[in-house]
Amino acid sequence: MEEYLETLLEQIRCKKAHDLVRREIEGHMEEQISENMAEGMTRKEAVEAAVKDMGDPVATGVELDRIHRPQVEWRLVLVVAGLTLFSLIAHYFMARDCQAMGNYSWKSELIVSVLGLILMGFVYRLDYTWIGQYAKWIGGIFCGSMLGSIWLARPIHGARAYVNFGWTSISTVLILHLFVPIYGAILFQYRGTGKQGLLKSVLWIIMPVSLAFGIPNIGLAMMMGVVLSALLSIAVWKGWFQISKKRFLFLY
Repeated sequence: MEEYLETLLEQIRCKKAHDLVRREIEGHMEEQISENMAEGMTRKEAVEAAVKDMGDPVATGVELDRIHRPQVEWRLVLVVAGLTLFSLIAHYFMARDCQAMGNYSWKSELIVSVLGLILMGFVYRLDYTWIGQYAKWIGGIFCGSMLGSIWLARPIHGARAYVNFGWTSISTVLILHLFVPIYGAILFQYRGTGKQGLLKSVLWIIMPVSLAFGIPNIGLAMMMGVVLSALLSIAVWKGWFQISKKRFLFLY
């Protein structure tokens, strides 16, 4: 029962809600255990039956996370806004006294910074649970789209770095970084699948690393390999694949 509760609580981002949810779920489970024991089950059998009746702890935790969504961390938002304002002021004075910066427009930079803060606020409030539900599909579509983007990208200094979208260009190097949170969700979907899931998790690392080589950007490929491997190592250490942790981490 304790393992079930821990897995369920891991899905709830609002730490303040953990105690309340734990007490509520424990109460429901204890009632069910008492009913099971009244029907002639042993304590162990009653607990196992109650856990089974509660359903998948991940799915239940995700639903509870949607109810107990974390509040906005305004201190973090204010820090980011303050750093943005500081950088705008610093950049303005640097550009004013530096001819090498050319036709610097503080108005354009201000507009871009404000739009960036608005976008940050939007992303900050997104419900990420749907990524966990469809992680492998999202990862596959992402890698396929990246492959097409790299193929269509215009070369700069020998690297197929930018894709044109109307009036603007987007860096394929920056886009590829978005695979990191997707991979975290993919790892979570493979938890409990043993060696087979572990092998598939390693294969998922190969795809973005290969895409980085295709840009080509060796530094990005190395960075993606290290970061994704770190995520995989953490998942193994947390016991998601039921294998020998020390042996795998040493060999890997």
